[in-house]
Amino acid sequence: MSGTQHFQFSVHMAEIKPSAKTGLKVRRCGGGHYPKGNFMSDSDVKLRLSKRTKTEKPKLYKVVLLNDDYTPREFVVLILKGEFRLDSAQAEVVMLTAHQKGACVVSVYPKDVAETKATRAIDAAGRLGYPLQFNVEPE
Repeated sequence: MSGTQHFQFSVHMAEIKPSAKTGLKVRRCGGGHYPKGNFMSDSDVKLRLSKRTKTEKPKLYKVVLLNDDYTPREFVVLILKGEFRLDSAQAEVVMLTAHQKGACVVSVYPKDVAETKATRAIDAAGRLGYPLQFNVEPE
């Protein structure tokens, strides 16, 4: 996966020791030392550079069910429920939409998951002699 690098700057107070010379008083607040007053010299501040890599979300791909005139509707529903984890009602809607319109989006996944699910569904249908087909397309 490609990533974009972001840099985050953090400022940390060095431990400031009160002295009669500066007149600063140190108080502890939320885990850090903060001086009372507005005085701060350059030697009191440390900069820390931390590197963070932000990962990009993977591109998504649609798994599309294609209609054919040979695969029984009940078998298509069975495949949709088993491989794509659709419930009975969802599987019926997807199957009927593909039957009426020629194709229907089943679900959307990262590319490797979409290809695996489509291949497994096609292979299961092929083992029983059905020409069921799915396409994987970018979203």
